Amino acid sequence: MKNLAFIVTILLTAGCTKNELTHHITHPTVSSNNPIDAAIYVGVALIIGELSEPCSHGHPDDQLKCKKSRKNNSKDKD
Repeated sequence: MKNLAFIVTILLTAGCTKNELTHHITHPTVSSNNPIDAAIYVGVALIIGELSEPCSHGHPDDQLKCKKSRKNNSKDKD
């Protein structure tokens, strides 16, 4: 736990933002013909994309329910 807090502190003091981190993770700086590197970058990009969008994970029926409830909540707030 201390290591994680230390790493987060260093990242925040270095000025790295969430967008910069996701850009560096999903855009390799060195071109390679290694398929394992490609699989890692594609996997990370998919995971980040799935986590960043609300209601984009789980069973399709659950996704529809989540989207409907979010739509109803936004209508209630207006």
